[in-house]
Amino acid sequence: MMRKRSLKDRFGRQLLLSLALLVWVPASHAWLTTYHVGFLLGNGNQEVSNSDLAASLLNDSWSTDNLDFDEKANIKKFYGGFYFAPNFGLQLEYIDLGEVDIKGLGHAGGEEQAFADALTKGIPSFGNGLALSMVGRFPIWGNFVIQDWVGVFGWQNEIKVNLPSGQFTGTDDGIDLALGASLEYLLSDNISARIEWERFNQDGDGINVLGAGMTFYFGN
Repeated sequence: MMRKRSLKDRFGRQLLLSLALLVWVPASHAWLTTYHVGFLLGNGNQEVSNSDLAASLLNDSWSTDNLDFDEKANIKKFYGGFYFAPNFGLQLEYIDLGEVDIKGLGHAGGEEQAFADALTKGIPSFGNGLALSMVGRFPIWGNFVIQDWVGVFGWQNEIKVNLPSGQFTGTDDGIDLALGASLEYLLSDNISARIEWERFNQDGDGINVLGAGMTFYFGN
């Protein structure tokens, strides 16, 4: 009786060990890969609201009657990079943060372009740009990996302002901070699915991005 129980316990332990190895093996292989490329689709949300923008314009003596803009946009991102150590690497990203369309009736007559420029300075517009980041990656359990990164984001954008007298465009650009984190699941040695959060600064204000995508690994 004792021997049967011992054999059953041993078999159970071996089965649990085998299952654990099956979970860990794909992660250990993908962990050695050097290069990666990927994409992400998601939504971006500005930290500046309609009321914040109206207050900023009022401080500059602009009227803000019926001012309205969408604080959200669809995001696309493509990235690639390499790991120079098991836990650290470099990543280059191209980010399309979408566009901002603003509708407004209140402005100083004959100064529509100045009004458009004031709007451009009052909000972190979306636009597009390149980010270069230092990336860290850390396995947490099985095929799950946490990645985080911090870098610089060079951006350029246009804001379209729709006024009764026509459409006017404000432009802006800059270089600011970008940082983010992702939770990744390794589907195989070469493919992973991920969800991520990322924040892009623009002149002190921020755009927060939440999205999902896939990463492809290669080059052992």
